[in-house]
Amino acid sequence: MRRLTLLLARGLLAAIGVFGLLSLAGCPDEGGDPVEVFPKLYVLNQGDGTMFILNAKTLERVDSVNLGAANPHFIEFSPDGQHYYVVSRTLAGMVSKFQTSDNAPVGSYTTPFDFQPTAIAITPNGLTGYVVNFGGVDISTRTKILKLDLTTMTLIPTNMTAGAMTHDARCTADGKLVVVCNMMSNDVTIIHTDADTITTISIDPDSLYPTPTTKFGPYGVCIDNGSESLLKHGDGGPRAFIACQHGGQVRVVDLEDFHVTDSLHVPGGHGGSHDLAHGPTQMCYDRNTDHLFVTTQFDNLVYAVHVEEAGHDHDEETSWEIPLAATQPFGVVISDDGQRVYVACVNAQEKGWVYMIDNFAHPPAKVDSAQVGKMCYGLAWQPARE
Repeated sequence: MRRLTLLLARGLLAAIGVFGLLSLAGCPDEGGDPVEVFPKLYVLNQGDGTMFILNAKTLERVDSVNLGAANPHFIEFSPDGQHYYVVSRTLAGMVSKFQTSDNAPVGSYTTPFDFQPTAIAITPNGLTGYVVNFGGVDISTRTKILKLDLTTMTLIPTNMTAGAMTHDARCTADGKLVVVCNMMSNDVTIIHTDADTITTISIDPDSLYPTPTTKFGPYGVCIDNGSESLLKHGDGGPRAFIACQHGGQVRVVDLEDFHVTDSLHVPGGHGGSHDLAHGPTQMCYDRNTDHLFVTTQFDNLVYAVHVEEAGHDHDEETSWEIPLAATQPFGVVISDDGQRVYVACVNAQEKGWVYMIDNFAHPPAKVDSAQVGKMCYGLAWQPARE
């Protein structure tokens, strides 16, 4: 009897082991072969209207999609990951909706003739998107923000005005605020989503400009939602990092009191002119390591900046240069676990490149790269899904 019990126990352990191996390998497809499940990187190739989908572990291309719209510039996923939205940077540009499971187009909205969309911020319930305008016929004038019903891909009438040359927009995790940066008017627009009211914050609180200027050129937005923020301001509430492309700085905006609390210098990130390709461009932030990754098209480098507590002398900040062989680093995203950072290099008129950076290395270091399509700008990372 004891021997029979032992044999049964061994059989049960063996079965559990086999089941575990099958679980790790993924569910079998119809032919019986296991299906590998892996995180994916979505890369927009603005120069040829395509999107490459890469295995985010290996940077191997697993699929490509003809997006059917010119100049795809920005991509954002719905919070549940079931759909993604591609913004085409052109006058009368499109916001296109795709189904993640098979990359099939399921809807679109075309902006007015004098509207050049560059980004969409999606609320946490996935129902609403706020679309910003990089400039119409006159890029020095303040412009409208469009609000879309993402279920029907139709316009929701509002009267929201942002600044001039609005390039980027991000929504806070609680959905209460959308942060918009305005390059030409040198300010930040905060949308209060409960009533679609507006608060405007000067990015340079020491002076107000009577005419539009690009002294700082707010260009990219990155939001830190957590109360455990290492850069303490007030009670440690949410903050926004604003990449100032012409100022060689990242401004820090308190999203509770709505004012600039700090400025982080990006070494070498000052273009020294009003050329639109200069200075800090896009960012991503990992709160566990307190690293802010900043792309800067002027230097063809990525900077990893260790954000220290406010009040410290920022000349003593720790930062690392990560050189890239391809030119014009633009989009940058980070994996959910914070270990991998991905950078898209436009690379002028040639085929672009995507680089993988190990954030857990000290200092952070480039570990892999892959050539993609022509002039890649936008990036999105998505976790593994069955």
